[in-house]
Amino acid sequence: MAVFQPNAVLGNSHTLVSLGRAGELMTFFYPHLDYPQNLREGMVAVYLGAPGHGHVSWTFEDAWQKRQSYLPRRNILVTDLANPVLGLEVRITDLVHPRRDILARQFRVRNASPQSRDGVLMQYLCLRLGEMPSKNSARRLDDEWAVVQYWRHICFAIGGDRPDGTQIGKAEGHNSAKADMQDGALQHQREELGDVDTAYAWNFTLEPGAEITRTLLISAAPTEPAALTQLRSAREQGFPALYELTDHWWDAWLSSAVPVHLDADLTETYYRSLLALRLLYDERYGSVLAAPEFDPTFARCGGYGFVWPRDAAEVVLALEEAGYPTMVERFFEWARMTQRKEGYWEQRYWVNGDRGPGWCSFLDSIQIDQTGSMVYALGVHADLLPAHERPGFRERYWAVVRLAAEYLYGTLNGDGLHGPAFDLWEKFRGSFTYSNAAIYAAFRAAAAWAAARGEDALAARWGAAADRIKAVLLARCWNGDYFARGFNERGEVDWSVDSAMLGVCDPFQMLSLDDVAERTMIARMVEVIRARLTRQLPEGEGIMRHEWDDYGGGAAGGVNTLWLARVMLRLARYDQDRDAARSHRYRDDAVRYLRTVIARGTTTGLLPELIGSDTLHHWAVPHGWAMASYLQCALLLDQLGKG
Repeated sequence: MAVFQPNAVLGNSHTLVSLGRAGELMTFFYPHLDYPQNLREGMVAVYLGAPGHGHVSWTFEDAWQKRQSYLPRRNILVTDLANPVLGLEVRITDLVHPRRDILARQFRVRNASPQSRDGVLMQYLCLRLGEMPSKNSARRLDDEWAVVQYWRHICFAIGGDRPDGTQIGKAEGHNSAKADMQDGALQHQREELGDVDTAYAWNFTLEPGAEITRTLLISAAPTEPAALTQLRSAREQGFPALYELTDHWWDAWLSSAVPVHLDADLTETYYRSLLALRLLYDERYGSVLAAPEFDPTFARCGGYGFVWPRDAAEVVLALEEAGYPTMVERFFEWARMTQRKEGYWEQRYWVNGDRGPGWCSFLDSIQIDQTGSMVYALGVHADLLPAHERPGFRERYWAVVRLAAEYLYGTLNGDGLHGPAFDLWEKFRGSFTYSNAAIYAAFRAAAAWAAARGEDALAARWGAAADRIKAVLLARCWNGDYFARGFNERGEVDWSVDSAMLGVCDPFQMLSLDDVAERTMIARMVEVIRARLTRQLPEGEGIMRHEWDDYGGGAAGGVNTLWLARVMLRLARYDQDRDAARSHRYRDDAVRYLRTVIARGTTTGLLPELIGSDTLHHWAVPHGWAMASYLQCALLLDQLGKG
């Protein structure tokens, strides 16, 4: 299966749908955000002319001009398509019901030519329920105006406005629905099994300037009766009511957000980031996807449709800062459930907490920073709670923190740093500045919890371990300009410039802006990263992950560019009342980085992990960590004044 990059996503906590720029449906995850992916293809086509005497035009073809955007501050998508040769315009409005697993898409076809137009609007679907290319079944229920396709515990019911034609066939067979679309007249086969595909057709005759509107509903449920009941309810409500309900729901959800007052593009990306992160969040478990899966067979990467504890911790802390603390505590419930008995967390998980496929699974090669990040996040959340709630929270999660801290303590070598592990980029094995900074932050948090409980011996032990990590990193990994990546497997210092060194400041606060010497170190690191890791893009400068990075063709990273902007905004905030000119320089440069990342995202405003190279515009979108980092940048920028 090919790698595909979506331009937009829609969903709720059970359903996640990704779409291409031409309104094609790319994925349909149900009943979980990560599995199964029930859709192989979902394209739209227009047949112009009398059946058998015209031709099919797929909207993804170059002949169609494409413009796609979300409604402002809503997870409702509008795709505008125009074909000057055919003289037709098509608008597709898509939404997923916020509380029911149903995709509603409304088509509006307009004749923009000076002549009458006869044709057929068609939707093609190749569903593979349960990710099964075989053993699906589909049948048409004329009394329900619906086609149902089912596989074991998953059933999709497809209906809406009654079509003028349908076809149920085998995707690779003689009766394929896609092949049947070519002459504009579907054959109305009633049922099929195996590798099933379907097509839906609405005829139109349009005078110049006239238009038709048709609605397609895709209802997902565990059983056929449930899918049909949900479909009937949505049909009775009608698309306008579904639209209004969805509009109000997202409006209500955003009402909790901490407001920002920035330039319009920066403000809208802030709200779009919030809306996208909500789509990556599974409220049943409290977990957060790294990104919707777009490489399901791991053809060009290890896949993204999983939960990385570090990424998820970054997301929930940003959401808490932006006004959504309840999502944080749900995540910590998931974290308690997934912590191993040894005290650490795995590389990645399915959203329900099952261990995901990985390549950093041995005890001497796990991504140890993820365990440090989790304890650090627990500490940050505890500190943000009202004083009267803090003791109860610490009591509930004390066993989690103690187990993790003791595990981390047991990984320390004689030099005080962690033993062999993989770095956060999952490329290098050794002992790393970033990972050690994460463990430093975990020990600081754990020591504070122990002290609050009167566990003075533990507090002293963990506090001393944190102090030693910092002392060793300063003594062995700081060269006066920047921190080394860390130590390779042979114990040699690796002086490659790696943007992950920013972690000593943000998020792990091993270095403090309030200390003159440490603030100078942070500022120097920023200069070195800009000098050694900048990649020039048409839209501006981006920052690579590290020197000699070959991932994505040596692409600049959205995560890394935003991470650097975060640190620069913290420096700007510190200098605001001390050195106004320097503060403005940091702020203005950070804003330029933000705008570069925005420009390299999708046309709908979603931000990617990588923002491109000569051969790659963006990669992995929407990316949770990138969009969480943007939230933090926007909040910092708001505190500095208008961007």
